[in-house]
Amino acid sequence: MKLVPAIKRDSPRISVVVPNYNHDRFLPRRLESILNQSFADFEVLFLDDASTDNSMMVYEEYGTDPRLQLMQNSQNSGNPFKQWNKGIKHARGKYIWIAESDDYADPALLMTLLTLIESNPGSGVAYCQSWLVDEFDQITQRFDDYDSAMKGKRWQHGFACPGEKEIREHLAVRNTIPNASAVLFEREAFINAGCAPVHLRLCGDWLTWVRMLMHCDIAFHPEPLNYFRIDQPTSQRARAKTKALDVFEGMEVFQEISNKLDLTEQEYVNAFQAHLSRWAMYAVAYRYSLELNQSIYRKFSEMRDQSGFDFPFKLGRHFFRQAGAQVVRIVRK
Repeated sequence: MKLVPAIKRDSPRISVVVPNYNHDRFLPRRLESILNQSFADFEVLFLDDASTDNSMMVYEEYGTDPRLQLMQNSQNSGNPFKQWNKGIKHARGKYIWIAESDDYADPALLMTLLTLIESNPGSGVAYCQSWLVDEFDQITQRFDDYDSAMKGKRWQHGFACPGEKEIREHLAVRNTIPNASAVLFEREAFINAGCAPVHLRLCGDWLTWVRMLMHCDIAFHPEPLNYFRIDQPTSQRARAKTKALDVFEGMEVFQEISNKLDLTEQEYVNAFQAHLSRWAMYAVAYRYSLELNQSIYRKFSEMRDQSGFDFPFKLGRHFFRQAGAQVVRIVRK
């Protein structure tokens, strides 16, 4: 894609990209949490993707702020990552914050992440811990499930890590940067990674982080400064999960990693097993049809497990575990 020229000296340090589609009820808190950041040297690019609700009426209440710029689509793009690319194409800042329109932030988020990324030379990506919130802004929990899922306490403490190491040990297994609203990254690193992949609908962010970290490092701040809105059952993302879209796209991310990095046998096995387990979990939870499971099975068979163990056996073991857990949940109800 054609990109704007190099950043000028009088450009803001940070460009805040706000992709929005039908989030009028969440926009006041989103925009206020941006405009009230303790670090104020930023521009805001508000991208409305042809919303059919009152999003534009809400935007107009804040549109007099000189930091805001409106970019409105006359027709829905059908893909959030097209909006990422569009916003970053026009961004003038050295750093980018993708502030999803249904999330919100602590006033210290930008200052904290800017300090973090600039104090770790080589880091092109910095992110913080998140709170999970429901549709009524009620906090449900910290996003700490990765600690239990990956058997460690890594995300309870701050860290800086070489990009390739982060991919091998964590991003090959699952998307350990689950919400773009918690991330500050270098615009140049994003461009060098080829921008966001628009052929993916759910895992485009995951693949973007992977491609960026092939060429830069990452840093993490353990304090939850981001408020990550939980997907509602009626959301497009939630509906897509019932069709296994995230399973297929997750496997595509893993395939690209295994093609570009010479994973050790253990790294490959760990990641393969994690993707297998995720399929089993979603297949039981969303009651995938026989045809859909067969299609996923063929995809896994193409990838093949390099562990030397029997693939059908391991597949059966994962499904047995998930089915057993489902039965326990049903009984408890």
